[in-house]
Amino acid sequence: MPAKLQSTGDRKLPEFTFEKSPDSIRWSRPTMHRGVVELCAPASFLADRDEVRQLIECIVHAFDFTVVDYGETEFDPYGITAFAVVGESHVSIHTWPECGYAHVELLTCTPLPDSQELRSRFPVDEEYIVKVVSDAE
Repeated sequence: MPAKLQSTGDRKLPEFTFEKSPDSIRWSRPTMHRGVVELCAPASFLADRDEVRQLIECIVHAFDFTVVDYGETEFDPYGITAFAVVGESHVSIHTWPECGYAHVELLTCTPLPDSQELRSRFPVDEEYIVKVVSDAE
């Protein structure tokens, strides 16, 4: 039997229908665009909440995103996960200071540039960028 999901309240979303059977769920996936940047950076930078927050703010500015909310969690003994919920979706950073590594993900409903353009617009010196992947390829 098809299930119907519909929003309540003032803001109505389009009706979304999916069918669930023992074998599968049929649904339609919205168009999303994903970019990933892997960084190699000093542990002191990757363990600093203010630096990580500033990096997210620079990414948001570089890609002209609209910030809706921001959050972060610091892990013991080290590491930070920080995110910005943006009108276009989100930006997240996960750091491993003990490895000198950070994983940055941009997920948006607006197209992202190809990996070369993503790399050139990313607000970090080239020497710190290890890998860039964009689904625009």
